[in-house]
Amino acid sequence: MQSAIDLASDYENKPYLSEILDICVKYFYDIFKVSRIVTKAIPQAINRVEALYNAGFIASDFNGRKNYYLRSRF
Repeated sequence: MQSAIDLASDYENKPYLSEILDICVKYFYDIFKVSRIVTKAIPQAINRVEALYNAGFIASDFNGRKNYYLRSRF
């Protein structure tokens, strides 16, 4: 199962991204019954990349695709 969340440009800043990622990390594993969360962030999306690192995501080539970030539950 895969889900996607698309953000409006107005929300692409550190405070909003941090809050949204906090909600994802706290609840998505149980709600969606997943063991990892994967998202994409291009290198130019500096705020998004920084927020992902701060939320515990790591850079990962996901299924051979670049610019993805992964966070495992455990």
